[in-house]
Amino acid sequence: MNLIFASFLYAILAMAGTEVVKPVVGQVRLDSPAAAAGLKRGDEIVAVGDYKVADTEALQIDLLRQVSGDSVVPLRVRRGGGELALTLRVGSDTRALTEPGKLLPGLGFDLATWRADTLVQSAPDGSAGALAGLRAGDRLLAADGQPITNSSDFIAAVTQSPGRVLGIDLERKGERLHLETAVPEVAEQGRAIGRLGITLTEGQRTWPPGLVEMQRSSPLAALGVGVQKTWEMSALTVQMLWRMVTGEVSAKNISGVVSIAEFAGISAYLGVDCVLGVLGHHQRELGSAELDAGPATGRRAGGLSIGGSHQGEPLSERAQNFGQQVGIALLVVLMSLAFYNDISRHLN
Repeated sequence: MNLIFASFLYAILAMAGTEVVKPVVGQVRLDSPAAAAGLKRGDEIVAVGDYKVADTEALQIDLLRQVSGDSVVPLRVRRGGGELALTLRVGSDTRALTEPGKLLPGLGFDLATWRADTLVQSAPDGSAGALAGLRAGDRLLAADGQPITNSSDFIAAVTQSPGRVLGIDLERKGERLHLETAVPEVAEQGRAIGRLGITLTEGQRTWPPGLVEMQRSSPLAALGVGVQKTWEMSALTVQMLWRMVTGEVSAKNISGVVSIAEFAGISAYLGVDCVLGVLGHHQRELGSAELDAGPATGRRAGGLSIGGSHQGEPLSERAQNFGQQVGIALLVVLMSLAFYNDISRHLN
């Protein structure tokens, strides 16, 4: 019923229409797998391996699926009216890329997104930004020669520059200036990142023409979309869980009730369509989890199934109880890991 309900929610979203963002490449960082593969700003990624890509959500799912299984990622991109075949080579440490928020930064590129003026909101006395000459009201234009389209671009540039000098182009009272600032190194979640100690604000957000489009389906087609998405995402969940067991995917991807509550609050703030999407996601996850590790139903169904292979004789009550205890133990371990990940993220 959880899986059926998830399909129903996805179908409602497909009929109501959802905005999707095309998978167009934004910044490509130097000395990265993306740069070595020849990926360029403005490329639209249309396929990852054997999977066609229609939007940014599908792109990240397909990249995760491919990276977790192989260090070579075949891509097809649309550039200048034609299509090109590229190959991302990510080295041997593919597991690190599967940690939350590490995939695209680890590959060395980000996706085109909204545009907005990025302004310095405050530069406290004594901060690295203030010592470099940044002032409240400065409009940030570029970092190390790379244009800044929104605040995320500047934050990424600073974060990835610990212990080095960062060039910043800005506009102040109609005059263009260039500053050089040493980026202090700080530790976050066991890794070194850069921080300037300033706060930012953005102007009005606008999307580049053609980057965002509305997708809407007829009632019959929407039903097919709902069933297909539920099936594909459930299969991906099972695949990722197995790869966590084999060590190919980071167990940090497992989250629990704290993360569920956080995402529920964010979705309520963003609107009804987001609430339905998150609800559908959790219903599908519940359905997948119950199929994978439902200890109460698994005791009887598993006992009958295994017993059927032994001339129709059911397993003994003792064996069935043992199977149920193993299932409960595995479920407790999984829930404990999810709770640990939630708390660790907050402590860090």
